[in-house]
Amino acid sequence: MRLAKILILLVLCFAGVQICPASETGSWKMPAFIAKDVLQTLKDDEQELDGYCLRLAYPQIAAIEKQPDGSQWLLMADGRQVPFVLSGAGDWQMDDNMPVAHTMAELYNLEPERPDLAPGQAPGRKRSRFLLEALYGNNASEVRKGLVSTKFRGRKIALSRPAGQALAAAIPELEALLAEKPHLAPWLVPEGGFYWRKIAGENRLSPHSYGIAVDFGVKIAPYWRWARINPHPKQKSYPGEIVRIMEDNGFIWGGKWHEYDLMHFEYRPELVCKARIKAMLGGISSSFPPESPESLGKGRKHPLENAPGK
Repeated sequence: MRLAKILILLVLCFAGVQICPASETGSWKMPAFIAKDVLQTLKDDEQELDGYCLRLAYPQIAAIEKQPDGSQWLLMADGRQVPFVLSGAGDWQMDDNMPVAHTMAELYNLEPERPDLAPGQAPGRKRSRFLLEALYGNNASEVRKGLVSTKFRGRKIALSRPAGQALAAAIPELEALLAEKPHLAPWLVPEGGFYWRKIAGENRLSPHSYGIAVDFGVKIAPYWRWARINPHPKQKSYPGEIVRIMEDNGFIWGGKWHEYDLMHFEYRPELVCKARIKAMLGGISSSFPPESPESLGKGRKHPLENAPGK
């Protein structure tokens, strides 16, 4: 079976399908340097950028196959096919059956950017059920098999292995932050983790169902359905150090949604990757200022050097 998969990938490679080497450990790293020609391609082609970040974030994606009708499919290492781009117009809104590219269409803003958002603007709140199932499992039983336990402030948090590893990498930084600024402790009381359920008021499964979300400071961090204030002043005043540390490790923050969820951090490294590369290319202003490849080697750090997974 393994030989058959290798042969299939080789055939796809010679057929012109983009192949991405996968890590056996499931971990991922953004490169400290991206060649000029690659950067130009990513700048000129949004789908190439999305695919690039998806393959960096999820080594289970073995290849991206382009079809004559313009559709594109993610080919997973286990043989599954996940819709990446579908030809023709689609009104996906908050439908979790949407193709993966649609979930990346809204650019997530890295710290310190917290722009005002119109109703419905919530980068990262759109998700593809097909991708989540391929990565983490089709049901609660399958997801549970891939969970790991991560301990923070005396509490155990059950997350999928990649999200758990990312949180474990963030914890030393969060602990150092608490040592320096103990008044932030109420914001960093961990809750949640894996919990198979639907989103309140919706038919979609919560990202907690796939073990990729953790909640901090439930008692003081407002949620839009409870607070009924929009925008909420805490969206601007929430401690930026916490958000930055979590973003550095591949998590997005629900406080950057119009339908806000300030306690919510969700493992979406593909969105962090896209935001950082956009910042490199001058697409947005962020705490990771654009740098040219020529500036490397002159005592200056490249904006991708501290990327999630490092």
